[in-house]
Amino acid sequence: MKPSGIKLLTNFAPEDLVTEALRSVTMKTVVFGRAELRAPWGLHVDLPGRAVFHIVLRGRCWLRFNGATPVHMACGDTILFPRADAHDMNDDPLTAIRPLEELLVKHPMTPDRRFCYGGGGSLTTLLCGAFQLDDPKFDLLGVLLPALVYIRGSGDHASAQLRSLLRCIEAELRDSRPGEQAIVTHLAEAFLLRAIRDYVLAPSNGERGLPTILRDRSIRRVLGLIHQRPEHSWTVRALANEANLSRSGFAARFKMRVGTSPQRYLQRYRFSKAVQILRTTDAKIYEIARHVGYDSESSFSKAFKRLMGKSPGAYR
Repeated sequence: MKPSGIKLLTNFAPEDLVTEALRSVTMKTVVFGRAELRAPWGLHVDLPGRAVFHIVLRGRCWLRFNGATPVHMACGDTILFPRADAHDMNDDPLTAIRPLEELLVKHPMTPDRRFCYGGGGSLTTLLCGAFQLDDPKFDLLGVLLPALVYIRGSGDHASAQLRSLLRCIEAELRDSRPGEQAIVTHLAEAFLLRAIRDYVLAPSNGERGLPTILRDRSIRRVLGLIHQRPEHSWTVRALANEANLSRSGFAARFKMRVGTSPQRYLQRYRFSKAVQILRTTDAKIYEIARHVGYDSESSFSKAFKRLMGKSPGAYR
């Protein structure tokens, strides 16, 4: 019997991993607005607790992340940081970088949500926004996607629907009519969801995270079972049997594909579900505990408080 107020997954499909990853964070797209930047310009962006994204609406720019080689971004390109990582952006890799929060003090956003900065050179326009990450330690977006998701706006994999959404965003910003901010927010959310799906389903996107998980039948099956039955007393050996692999071979393959151990992923998923249920239902704490694999309310509450710093009831 399912606990009252708790909806169980049925007919779990591999692609549902995409939906679940996005739903594991607070699905509130916050569009900060447009950044209108004239060369020379350089920004250091650090917004903890938010999965930041940038869409290049006009011009070009360079992105540097985690000390890697700068990435050149062109009009129509999208960049997403699922783990809220800090990053640098500039018109040229040699242009000096300044903290965004410092620049916003001297160059505050205009009433129509524009941030204008730079010199007198060529113009680059970005649409900048974020997903709220109320509980980064449990959101699956940061686990199932790489630290940096780069979706090119041109090429065979850029869908016509994606380009159409981008044109709608640009039209709203250009016309600047009443209700623009709300409409752009929803369009940006639709754009980002579609861009992530295109990225995930692309033929080749690395050896880790959702793109490769969806192509790995064994690991995909195991994640589906965990997501369908988080209350089950899964062991690594039991999951390895479901994947038709040896225990050691499964553990190594799972970590290579997902980026964490089966045990840690199982715990993360269980608490991600618990947090979601606490937010969206009136289910009793003992019902939630049973749904995510705990024998008693007290053991669940102790584990929850250890990880979250407060009891389930106080969190709710």
